Amino acid sequence: MRVFLRNFLILIKINLLRSFLTTYLNRIYRTLTQVSRYKLNENKLITFYIKNKHSFFGYYDINPISVKNDKVLGITINTKGNATSTAAVGYFNLSSPTNFLQVGKSKTWCWQQGNRLRWSTLDNDIIIYNKLVDDRYGCVFQNIKSKKIISSINFPIYDISTEERYGLSLNFSRLERLRPGYGYSNLPDLSSALKHPANDGVFLVDVGKNTSSLIISLDKLSRIEPCPSMEGAQHYINHLSWNLSGNRFLFFHLWAKGSTRRSRMFTSDLKGSDLFLIEKNYSKAIKLFDRSIEIKPDFWQAINNQGLAFFEKNKLKLSIQHFEKAISIQENAEPLLGLASCLRMQDIQLSVKLAKKALKKDPKYVNYSYRKDQLWGEKLQASTEALLQNVKLQKDVILAKSKISASS
Repeated sequence: MRVFLRNFLILIKINLLRSFLTTYLNRIYRTLTQVSRYKLNENKLITFYIKNKHSFFGYYDINPISVKNDKVLGITINTKGNATSTAAVGYFNLSSPTNFLQVGKSKTWCWQQGNRLRWSTLDNDIIIYNKLVDDRYGCVFQNIKSKKIISSINFPIYDISTEERYGLSLNFSRLERLRPGYGYSNLPDLSSALKHPANDGVFLVDVGKNTSSLIISLDKLSRIEPCPSMEGAQHYINHLSWNLSGNRFLFFHLWAKGSTRRSRMFTSDLKGSDLFLIEKNYSKAIKLFDRSIEIKPDFWQAINNQGLAFFEKNKLKLSIQHFEKAISIQENAEPLLGLASCLRMQDIQLSVKLAKKALKKDPKYVNYSYRKDQLWGEKLQASTEALLQNVKLQKDVILAKSKISASS
């Protein structure tokens, strides 16, 4: 996944896109979880773990596999540890999946996104990850062979450009407070009293100069096409991601009030001046997905997202075709449930069968709020809710909800 397609012009995430196209790489990987796994081929699955420890990696937008396909990055903590524990940072060799080789350690990590650990794109022996630097959130570049920290910066990195010249950053304490499990809890959120602070938002980090500047404030975002749900809500940033050329990036602008959380997505240039709000622009999204599919025909996430977009455009036949194609490449829960919703009025038996399979694969899709977090469109949401009311799905719905409760 280190083989980047450098002439991919613009990669953006629309109202229906979950898979970050800016991490478009030579294959789709399986993110390491509590017991981490890496699929070597169609018939063999290796489990990476340390006995009596949690072994995991982080979010699905970063590839843990080395460019030579011989190492898997990971972090580990004691099974009785919590988010304030010190995590060991290192890797597994594919040839020795129970032998974790520690390189460093970090106190800045979370269950969802780890510590943003990644391989350097410029040096195969360098890893990049967040940790405390001078008692504040920062980031280090470390050699896995010598274990020497090559350089450190005084700002945490959420994503770094392909050439590693610029990083994107945010307030990880504010993120943790408003979206627990996604940020860091080591330091207090000094912005907690402000709903949309003018001195917080998206930061551009100059890696070489070790400087950071606020380029898009939360206050500015709150005033761009505001909607009623923003009234009295706390605003924050998440999911920053560069395009491959390093001249634009995307990010989520989110706002939360009580238990309700809403989001939208922007793209921006490096100055934060050329902001583009992507809101239900399905036609443009479909064209952009076409570009990615031309480069990688089996990129099932892009095909799936086209199915989602076509549904919102009332093009049911095209939606069905794209969901079926995505499923033929990888039988994932999302296109399965999407196809089930498409077929609800045409073939209820097949629709129910597909929905059962989807909920078994990923119970979280039973929840409207989860699908909303994944940015499903309103029309698909309505169709799916109607389908899940079917009497033949009630046992499956109850079971899916119980699995979610048991894992929380």
